[in-house]
Amino acid sequence: MKENVAEFLRRTILKIPLSEMKSILEAWDFLSEDQLQTINLKQRKDYLAQEVILLCEDKRASLDDVVLLDIVYTQFHRHQKLWNVFQMSKEPGEDVDLFDMEQFQSSFKRILQRALKNVTVSFRVYEKDSVWIRVAWGTQYSQPNQYKPTFVVYYPQTPYAFISSCHLKNTVPLLHQALKVASKHHQIVHLDLRSRHLDSLKAIVFREYNQDPFLSSWGGGKAEGRRGLWRLLHLIGAPCMSLGVEYDYQLPGAPSPPTEAELFGCWNLHLMTRAGLPLWSEGSDSRWMDFLRRLCCIFCCS
Repeated sequence: MKENVAEFLRRTILKIPLSEMKSILEAWDFLSEDQLQTINLKQRKDYLAQEVILLCEDKRASLDDVVLLDIVYTQFHRHQKLWNVFQMSKEPGEDVDLFDMEQFQSSFKRILQRALKNVTVSFRVYEKDSVWIRVAWGTQYSQPNQYKPTFVVYYPQTPYAFISSCHLKNTVPLLHQALKVASKHHQIVHLDLRSRHLDSLKAIVFREYNQDPFLSSWGGGKAEGRRGLWRLLHLIGAPCMSLGVEYDYQLPGAPSPPTEAELFGCWNLHLMTRAGLPLWSEGSDSRWMDFLRRLCCIFCCS
């Protein structure tokens, strides 16, 4: 195993929490079950990393193998990335093509590698409904930086993709082009949605895309308020407990639809977050707190 690959593997192992080490190495599916049994998970992490490196050297691990471990780690710790939501579209009246995973991966990789001499592109199908793409960018004069990759999470059955922040801004248009062409779409737009809570973002756009009967039955209200409501979950949905909002998952049935005043309040909430204002403070009105809890229940109990 090359020295740079061994160092990349060492750093990847060192950032994995000991409590998750076994689960992540098993999900990686590179080492055999017998090899995993030989690893002492109670030793210091730097010794553990060296033990894993020796096992991987016996199996002649390549850079591609270690990159897959980094993808698995990121899937476990997706909240460490800042995710942006993009929506793609086809031409009006254009037929929907059957998705071919191999063709998608080949096309995506080919587009990037034709444009850039030094780029590493890796894929991992996750839970059968999404493909995780990891892109390590280099330049004309430098090898790909494996420590600052960009991740793309694409759901082939939807027009949505979630892309982590990229440290090389000049590569963003190329990444969008590769995703658009490989998925056979004609346009890609940013939805002005971003959060570290990937699952919350998915809940927002998938509810809208699937036209949930409960949500689509809401009548009246300001259009701006409804758009603000779609943004709500990544503001106070999944991360709400870390912000201090409590709500009951066991409420019987779905809450009643929001009123006109609540939709308007939701829009105000959206404006507050855009302006960087705190959602509440120690002296917040109890009615405002009840309003936030109720909106959480609308999303979490419907």
